[in-house]
Amino acid sequence: MLGSSRYKVNIKSQESITIHIEQDSVSTVYSFDGVDRIQDMAWSPDSEYIALGMSNGLRLFQTDNLSDHQVFLAPEQVEFHRVAFSHDGRYIAANSIYTIPNADCIAPDCRYRGILYIWDSRAGDLIGKWAHGYYNSGLVTPHFTDNGRLLLAVPLFQSDTTHLYEVSLLDFTSQLMYEIETPVQPVRSITFSADGEKIFIGGGRLPNSRIEYNPLSTAYHSYVYDTQTGTLIAELETRSVVYEGQFDNDGTILITSSNLGIQVWDVASATVTRTIESRGHVDISRDSQTIGYVNCNDISRCRLIVDLPNDNQITHTIFYEHPNYLTVQGLTVRFNDDLTYIAVAFARELYLFEL
Repeated sequence: MLGSSRYKVNIKSQESITIHIEQDSVSTVYSFDGVDRIQDMAWSPDSEYIALGMSNGLRLFQTDNLSDHQVFLAPEQVEFHRVAFSHDGRYIAANSIYTIPNADCIAPDCRYRGILYIWDSRAGDLIGKWAHGYYNSGLVTPHFTDNGRLLLAVPLFQSDTTHLYEVSLLDFTSQLMYEIETPVQPVRSITFSADGEKIFIGGGRLPNSRIEYNPLSTAYHSYVYDTQTGTLIAELETRSVVYEGQFDNDGTILITSSNLGIQVWDVASATVTRTIESRGHVDISRDSQTIGYVNCNDISRCRLIVDLPNDNQITHTIFYEHPNYLTVQGLTVRFNDDLTYIAVAFARELYLFEL
């Protein structure tokens, strides 16, 4: 169960980051300069490090000593939105958005450019990059497979097509594997299974006065594809805008978060096995037995809820200090692989809870 230790990384402003370590009523504060909001996070396979993709660089924190961290910079001023470790922990890949300073340039022609960066995590050296042009860059998702391949899912801007690439770690060239076309537009969530053999694509357009919402439309379904063949594995009748999907370890169970709540899916049968009446970002443990999610009913106060086996539940209240940035898309929840920690990232705050 959750212990008494709580670790909090609090980014107070665009100029500084403050880390509060709260343990047994003892608080220690460390400050660093020159960072902005958290865009994504990822655990190293051995859980010794947590990487934060931020608005001006990638930061690698040591889990047992948050004051010990490395800063991985890029040649350009970019925002890092999706972060992934290789399975041996040697490499870190992060996708970025680079803003081209040209006021006359209109998207999607040249306003933004997406670049995938790869670092040696041990040395901290940038070893390669691949510029993939303007796409829905904040959702371009890298993933290392069990056998060391680097896959990259690239949703096209204002399109129902997602390109699936393999990027070489030898010369950082890319090969287009498949063009996956789905009725989903826009894409809001892309997730790979741990072994890289499945990819989940979800999303949907938010209802407004100009668009009639039809939950039975396939545009509000989500899809799971085989990355080896590009063929459809499952069509999930999510019937709502889907913000996130996460697989368990073997890719047989999928958990999604949407306007209808949190749903647990059996991928093979494309059926819902459980529904949680909560809206927020979510994660499922590698063994599919534990679910963690954040529920925000108050503008400045959220609850981290961890559903454990045997109907046990642990709740922690998190006071969010930057309500102007609080959106469903601004939350990330991640278990580490051995289920000893759960991390919750807001736009400018990171909490680590011991399990």
